[in-house]
Amino acid sequence: MDATAEKWNEMGVHLANDCGKYEEAIKSFDEALNLDSSFFAAWHNKGNALNKLGDHDGAKKCWDEARELEPGFCTEHQGLYVSNPKAGIGCYSLPGPSPIARCD
Repeated sequence: MDATAEKWNEMGVHLANDCGKYEEAIKSFDEALNLDSSFFAAWHNKGNALNKLGDHDGAKKCWDEARELEPGFCTEHQGLYVSNPKAGIGCYSLPGPSPIARCD
């Protein structure tokens, strides 16, 4: 995995989970995916951010991509599947603080 892609993904997680800045988070996940299109965690996290913005179809596509790249990721690492009537079954990140940057 590209170390720079990992940093972009971490920034996106921080922006989404700690700051609620989902559009900016999606840009960070896209940067990570531009560097490494097989980075399943970035696909998963982008899906979470899209879902928060109400783009359930886009979220499902990202989650499907993540599961195709790493089928056991959600159950092994997140431990949480949630049924969403608009998007089907999706993987949701568990919240947690990230010390990457300030939200303001």
